[in-house]
Amino acid sequence: MNYTPKNRLSSGFLSNHHPPRETLILQTGDSELKRRHFLQSNYNAAKTGRLINTNWQPAFEYPPAF
Repeated sequence: MNYTPKNRLSSGFLSNHHPPRETLILQTGDSELKRRHFLQSNYNAAKTGRLINTNWQPAFEYPPAF
């Protein structure tokens, strides 16, 4: 499978001066090492299920219609 690793893709995108550049730098880090750590930690969290709150319950739930 041929694909571009996310850190290379985001580093290439951040080297250009596109409008969302500053936002991405603030959200992911101002260096390649910080961005790599951000991506890896979020990947690990998604893989282990830490990003999903399984304890959440709605404040009100309508009864079934049928």
